[in-house]
Amino acid sequence: MAPKIKLSDPHRTGSAQLVEELTAVHAELCKIDQCDNPMDCMPSPEFPSTLSSPSLIKHRDRAVRVLACACMASLLRIFAPEPPIDDIKPVLMAFWGELKGLAGGLDDALYPFSFFLLESLVTVRSAVLVWELEGADLEDCLGALLTCCFDYLAGAVKQKQTKRSWRSFY
Repeated sequence: MAPKIKLSDPHRTGSAQLVEELTAVHAELCKIDQCDNPMDCMPSPEFPSTLSSPSLIKHRDRAVRVLACACMASLLRIFAPEPPIDDIKPVLMAFWGELKGLAGGLDDALYPFSFFLLESLVTVRSAVLVWELEGADLEDCLGALLTCCFDYLAGAVKQKQTKRSWRSFY
């Protein structure tokens, strides 16, 4: 049975309302287990495409983007092993971009959703979908993933070095 999920048109809806709706969608998707016919669990056949649309995953508001990515991560879990959309590259690129939210740490209000995204990528192993890509798409996606990882590590190292350098003055 399909859940009652409401998602307004992102082009005609303000960020605050989209955040509220995506938070509810995320909560509903987290309740859905994998099933034999995942489309039966969706409110409409277009739902996965709507969640992966550029108007959500490339939205100007970071909260909308990270929530859309968290919802897509849940969809990948529900539909595993097959993704619910044909073009997975934009979704994976959005995932890598939103993982940067982990650098904000627990003080960041969106940290739980960034962490959910990371946790989902690890437990569902959605990141292996990158190998479905070919040629330049594969290179772009792997390059973005590596950049994300190295940027995160560089930030952590820099933060640790800054703390050490201040201690050396005392």
